[in-house]
Amino acid sequence: RTIAGRGDGEDDEHRATTMRMRETNGRMQRSARMDVGWRRRIRTRERRKEKRVAVAKVRGDGDGNQTVWRRDGNTNHAPGYGGTFALVMANAVMYALDHGIKWEMAKTMYLNHASWKWWQVVTSTFCHASWSHLSGNLFLLYIFGRLVEEEEGAFGVVMAYLICGAAASLASLVMLPRTSAQGFLGMGNAPVFSVGASGAVFGLFAVAVMVKMMKGFSFRKLLEAGILGQFVVEKLLGEVHMQANGGSLVAGASVNHIAHISGALAGVFLIFLLTRLPSDKDPSSTPSTAAP
Repeated sequence: RTIAGRGDGEDDEHRATTMRMRETNGRMQRSARMDVGWRRRIRTRERRKEKRVAVAKVRGDGDGNQTVWRRDGNTNHAPGYGGTFALVMANAVMYALDHGIKWEMAKTMYLNHASWKWWQVVTSTFCHASWSHLSGNLFLLYIFGRLVEEEEGAFGVVMAYLICGAAASLASLVMLPRTSAQGFLGMGNAPVFSVGASGAVFGLFAVAVMVKMMKGFSFRKLLEAGILGQFVVEKLLGEVHMQANGGSLVAGASVNHIAHISGALAGVFLIFLLTRLPSDKDPSSTPSTAAP
């Protein structure tokens, strides 16, 4: 006999329906959990993007790109210190050509005080006498070049290097002797050569300090300018003191203190000159038009 109600067939159908409903509910729950996780990830990405945009707006760019402010109020994207890297690589490659593979033309790029060529005023700033000479200059070039490039861009740091280096070379030609009394076997005169990036690097010292001071009077800017300024002033006073006492020697070669001092002064003069140029937003630089 069977109990009144559902039979065995109905029980099997009921169990199958229940299992299908459970499977459907399970899939729906898993889908809901995945949907919640996906929405959470989307919200996280949106919050991160909002933070980047907020930081970029403080810097002056709403797209999240790093920007560099110019004196005339325009901005352009920072190139990742490409200018400083190019200068460092140029010095390193020149040293490898001169001291590594012994390229004969490298010596013609030295600044020959006795018989100088116009291109030597610039090319000598990429030549170095020894590895220690190169490494010391590259370290300071990397540090202060980046500081200048943060404010003035790749073109600014390259032009500051070239202008200050050329000014240091010209000052050396004017103020240093053309020959030394140490020719062959101590007889006659030997030509004096000047090499090294230190004159240009001292120019970047001055430029870095002055551009930091010109960017406003916030506590951070004042602190940066103070730290850099005391270092630059200390280096300059040391150069003046050593030059007044007859100079100094490093690895048997005379140190060109004149180039160091002249490069720094050229950097100061360069920034002073640029600040006197009219900017695009200066009302006095645009001609006024009368109403008809």
